[in-house]
Amino acid sequence: MPGIEYVVSRVRGWRGHLLGPRGVMDLVAQPDLAARLELLRASGYGDALVGAATVREVGRALFRVHAHDVLRTHRLLEGRRQRVFGALMAFRDVWNLKTILRAVGRGQPAAGFHLLLVPTPELDVAALHELARQGEVKAVLDLLTTWHSPYAAPLRDAFPAYRHSGATLPLELALDRFCFARAVAETLRAGEDGAILLSFVRLQVDLVNAVTLLQLDEEAAAREAFLPDGLTLDARRFQRLAAMPAQERGHALARDPNLRLGPALVDGRVDPVRLGRYVQARLRAFLRRAARLHPLSLAVPLHFLLEREEEVRRIRLVLEGTELGLPAEELAELATREE
Repeated sequence: MPGIEYVVSRVRGWRGHLLGPRGVMDLVAQPDLAARLELLRASGYGDALVGAATVREVGRALFRVHAHDVLRTHRLLEGRRQRVFGALMAFRDVWNLKTILRAVGRGQPAAGFHLLLVPTPELDVAALHELARQGEVKAVLDLLTTWHSPYAAPLRDAFPAYRHSGATLPLELALDRFCFARAVAETLRAGEDGAILLSFVRLQVDLVNAVTLLQLDEEAAAREAFLPDGLTLDARRFQRLAAMPAQERGHALARDPNLRLGPALVDGRVDPVRLGRYVQARLRAFLRRAARLHPLSLAVPLHFLLEREEEVRRIRLVLEGTELGLPAEELAELATREE
């Protein structure tokens, strides 16, 4: 199996197929949708877009590009690095499972959401499609149990709370706790790569806890929502913040020099869309710096994957905005905004 030097070399080659900021702006500069699609087909995305005629079909194809990046990176890695990579990609599994549980819990047909799901080494296209087809939350859990999925046990433990309340939040929190605990455990055992990425995982824990506090409706709910292993927010401080009025809590989080959530708030109040984008920007910035300081580490492929994911999002915004008739100035603002 290839070493990390080969993996990093391959990833750097893949980065050459990204449009990059200038390429995205070139896309915006095209006169119409047909010209924008033509430019994409002439780019590094061209092979993936064969047969994709509509904006919706192009969007699906772009999602598949990112999923393919994840799977081929996983195949190149070995041993501890592959296990750490898998533990970090589990955050994508959790996002997929949360989407499925929410949709199935509401009785939403699979056709309405399964195209949003991103395959991973643990849950491939066929597995996600089968999970999305289930008619109730219990059936999703039973299927995961049958597959001996690592996500089955935490969901089983949380299922009585779901059955009592009818809300999927207990299931979602159980997945978060399992995923973060697994990521911390794997990074602690993974030498230099682990030391780099442990800080990345703990930053994510802090950001998830901060988002929970910003969106919290009831102080009592905070006792169950807290996730351990963060760098900045321990349980005592989390509960103290939860007891504050919402606006005061927002101001306190905005002033925190480690969280640096100020740009995601307006007058101490959260802007949900801006918050989500800002959290992703913080994670990309962390990995960008880690990849620069440690050029032969897992930070390099992980940063590339976040770059690809963000570029795909921006391309889709440009194409969907074009279809809605947005002027080039608005498209440019959407495509370049960095929260």
